[in-house]
Amino acid sequence: MLKKSVILQLILLGGTMILGTVLTSQASEGIKVLHAGAGLLSGLNAIVVAYLTYKEKATPIVQYLALAIIGLTFVAGVGGKVGETDYATGLLVMRVAAFAALVASILLLTKLKSKKA
Repeated sequence: MLKKSVILQLILLGGTMILGTVLTSQASEGIKVLHAGAGLLSGLNAIVVAYLTYKEKATPIVQYLALAIIGLTFVAGVGGKVGETDYATGLLVMRVAAFAALVASILLLTKLKSKKA
């Protein structure tokens, strides 16, 4: 269940990042809503991943990576809110945090697949 949740996290983060890239070239309201919704789902799934790491008594590094994903997804969301007033700063914070969350998710999946975590 944990591996499937991490794979879902990767899909959600990737989809959110793709929608964000489309959003910078075409600012339609529908894409903004989809982007915000996908980001929210990504954050909620990050909480589920962290819960499952503690429930399944995973190794500490796996638990720390899951907590890092929560924090980075939250920072990306804050960057989105900052972008409403200061577009350049908000966009930079959102992109960096989302990319870092994606890298952390890949590392987490790698740790889960490499050995019994």
